[in-house]
Amino acid sequence: FIPVDPAFRILHGTEPEHIFATAYDIEDYKTIGSLIDFAGLVDNQMPSTKLNLMTQILQFFGVDNIYTTINPNFDNSRNIALNCYPNPFSEQTSVNFYLQEEGDIDLALFDFFGNKISNLYTDEKLLAGFHSVNIEGQDLPNGIYFCVFKTNTSISCLKLIKLN
Repeated sequence: FIPVDPAFRILHGTEPEHIFATAYDIEDYKTIGSLIDFAGLVDNQMPSTKLNLMTQILQFFGVDNIYTTINPNFDNSRNIALNCYPNPFSEQTSVNFYLQEEGDIDLALFDFFGNKISNLYTDEKLLAGFHSVNIEGQDLPNGIYFCVFKTNTSISCLKLIKLN
């Protein structure tokens, strides 16, 4: 298939007209369409098509730092990226996170389709330590939501389920 402008290709075969994945980026909406299953990609020779496609997808969505190894000195016991309780929730849930150092964060709630429902924090400087924010569910329809947490060094996503 040939992408229609403003869509563009992000992965193609040995021939440029053999397009396997396309991207679309306009204002607040980004999406990727693919004709392939990751299981069918080659990963045991260079260049790795799995790594190439995943790198293209992450870069498209603004994730520049891609880590492929685990730091053995990383202390996971204090690094609570993001959690919430209760989940599933009906009236209210509490989103909790831990910052190892002072920094700017963004925390936003999205519906299943990627529409931003609310900004819980926008470029807000917070001190190191535990933080919590409540999400009121009375006006939210039942469904799946995503809470996206961004710092200067990481992005985390948490799935929330709203049930009455």
